[in-house]
Amino acid sequence: MKRIMTVVALTALVMFVFSGISYVVCGTCYAGEKTNVNGGQVDAAALVPINRTCPVMGGEISKDTEYYAVVNGEKIGFCCAGCVEAFNKDPKKYTDKVKAELAS
Repeated sequence: MKRIMTVVALTALVMFVFSGISYVVCGTCYAGEKTNVNGGQVDAAALVPINRTCPVMGGEISKDTEYYAVVNGEKIGFCCAGCVEAFNKDPKKYTDKVKAELAS
């Protein structure tokens, strides 16, 4: 019985670790893609960015910017490709900035 419990516990641990790895890998590779962070297909070109300023550099962005990320079905715009790269390194940091902009 003890051996079965050990196998179950190890299996659960492995599943937990791999689910975290898949989030890190898939959760940061969506900038500029037509897939949102949850894996659903969206037409990103049809979306308008929800933010007015770049969350990385603070510059104004246009509604038809070619630099963006789709997070939970919402398009976050950026001023340049370098800002998209910075976003991919720490998405939460920048999505929090977008939320703060939207709240003001």
